[in-house]
Amino acid sequence: MDQSVSLPVRATRLLGFNNQRDVRALLKHGKRIERELFRCVVRRTANSASRFGFVIPRSIEKRSTKRNRIRRMAREWFRARQTQFQPPVDLLIIFKKSVLGAPKKIIYEEFTYSLRHMV
Repeated sequence: MDQSVSLPVRATRLLGFNNQRDVRALLKHGKRIERELFRCVVRRTANSASRFGFVIPRSIEKRSTKRNRIRRMAREWFRARQTQFQPPVDLLIIFKKSVLGAPKKIIYEEFTYSLRHMV
């Protein structure tokens, strides 16, 4: 992802970050992990808790129900493992089109692999 990418203000609210400046800093200074189903950008933070953001572009799937299903699945996985992120991190997951046909088990295995390599 290009470092000059600007996310709409609406997207930053959905991501759980305080403002767009936080997202820009994450994209500029964060460590990138490239996987088959998604891209991760992670950075340690001074906050007391980890923050997670999920981006599922409309170009991947036009129907919001499909995009929301992926977002809910990812949010639940990270919520269950939030305590494993020590020290706290800011994390942005940018999904690729290949996530649409992937079974839940494979997606969770990719998340687990990424978790081991980012912390």
